[in-house]
Amino acid sequence: MHGDARTRLLHCAEQAFLAKGYRGAKLGEIALAAGISKKTIYKFVESKEALFCLVVEEAIAESLQPASLVAQGDDLAGALHDFLLPYMTLAFSERGIHAFRMLLSEAFQFPDLAQRYFASVRTTVMAPIEAWLAVQSEAGRLAIASSESAAEMLLAMTVTERAQRLALGLEAPPTPEATKAQLTAAIAIFLRGVMPLPEEAA
Repeated sequence: MHGDARTRLLHCAEQAFLAKGYRGAKLGEIALAAGISKKTIYKFVESKEALFCLVVEEAIAESLQPASLVAQGDDLAGALHDFLLPYMTLAFSERGIHAFRMLLSEAFQFPDLAQRYFASVRTTVMAPIEAWLAVQSEAGRLAIASSESAAEMLLAMTVTERAQRLALGLEAPPTPEATKAQLTAAIAIFLRGVMPLPEEAA
């Protein structure tokens, strides 16, 4: 296997945790698959628990890349599409599914890890959408009572529910075309629901 020792270790650990779960995965087997000694693992992490947390955190970080949401302009659907598509693409990728699956399977064992994940989602995805919706509502382009509730609804329609089904193995990952189609349809439905009525827009 090519790559530096740390990269090989994380890759093989991820595969082992996915296949056998946290309890079933053995450090000796992970080391053997990575082509390193078990002793070498402790140069990177202090324990099996720390290795699991590192694997999940790195996979999550890859699927939660910060992006910007343009506040100005009349193309509201386009702004949401450009912001959400990269996030959806990563969340629905094999790596994103693996990260969420590992997190779900061991959430009770690692509650702090689950909390950090949802805090990251709020910072990189929820907060920008909430702020953007508040700006659009203030400008009269949208009629929203709670930008937080509206952002949660939009994420549920576009990402959350499907990510859960993918993590549970209930469906196959969508093609890029299917992801774009789902996003376009969800945004259209969402915006129709929050557009101001004629008398509100006047």
